[in-house]
Amino acid sequence: MDRLSRIILYHRKQIALASSILSVAILAALPFMVTKIYYIHVLILCMIYSCITSAWNLIAGYAGVFSFGFQALFGTGAYVSALLSIHLGWSPWITMWIGALASMCIGALVAVPSLKLKQLPYICIATLCMGEIIRLIASNFPQITRGESGLSQIPKLFDGNIKVKSYYLMLLILILTMALVIKIVGSPMGISLKAMRDSQEASESLGIDISGTKIRIYMIGAFIAGFVGAFYAHYMNILTPTSVLGTALMTQYVAMSLIGGMGTIVGPVLGSFTITASLELLRKLEDQRLIIYALLIIVTIIFLRNGIWGTLKDVVISSAEKNIRNKKQGSL
Repeated sequence: MDRLSRIILYHRKQIALASSILSVAILAALPFMVTKIYYIHVLILCMIYSCITSAWNLIAGYAGVFSFGFQALFGTGAYVSALLSIHLGWSPWITMWIGALASMCIGALVAVPSLKLKQLPYICIATLCMGEIIRLIASNFPQITRGESGLSQIPKLFDGNIKVKSYYLMLLILILTMALVIKIVGSPMGISLKAMRDSQEASESLGIDISGTKIRIYMIGAFIAGFVGAFYAHYMNILTPTSVLGTALMTQYVAMSLIGGMGTIVGPVLGSFTITASLELLRKLEDQRLIIYALLIIVTIIFLRNGIWGTLKDVVISSAEKNIRNKKQGSL
């Protein structure tokens, strides 16, 4: 790597670090600036979807494995944690971890046979079936899950000022999730994921364990989804199979990744905040908001193929690199 490339890389890291610190500072200060509790609730939902979409993006955006049953892992964590708290009286602070581990086990159970498949359509069908099976189990065992009537009176994580305390806990979970994603993407595993996404045959010829890498990254994503699902259960205090296991959620994860920018670190977070906030702001329009939602996805796919963040990053970085090169050549 020449000196100019090192300078560009250094500036990229400095910009990324400064942006991350600024974003965290803004999110930490928002509860003091927002007057309505409802807006705090919307921000919590934004961060919940950011974590799940970031986990799915690790699998689809970086590894190129399109799992369409990811909502089942989110729902599994939610139901396991809620049921253990309700029926056994265990603390939510313990059951959240158990819910995450349960999701990881379900993820492994599905990943081992399905992710060994190399053809994308077969992987999509296998994971989609897994999601539907878990939803049907939750719907058809009302004596345990209460079916579509929904689990209610789920123990809460906090007493008193629930929204603000939940907000800061979710912010901490988001920070840890993003730190893990950044760590994985910058590690040798991240390089293997990108190589697999670009060409599985070439990756295999280089000695990369394709099946093992897919399974490991899927289990990591499943753990994140399960833990966030468990938080969601104790935050919302009510669960139904449709709300946490429905295919509409999976569509939402995909849309958030596409609009924000797949295969990027910031993209899923930006997409999650954009779509969640937009849908809440347009709630008064009822069914018309779904039309706007669909149009937003279509416009992004046609005109912003790399998503909002991917396109913005390309423009900003190319401009910055051009300025650095011009200054370097001028000094010579």
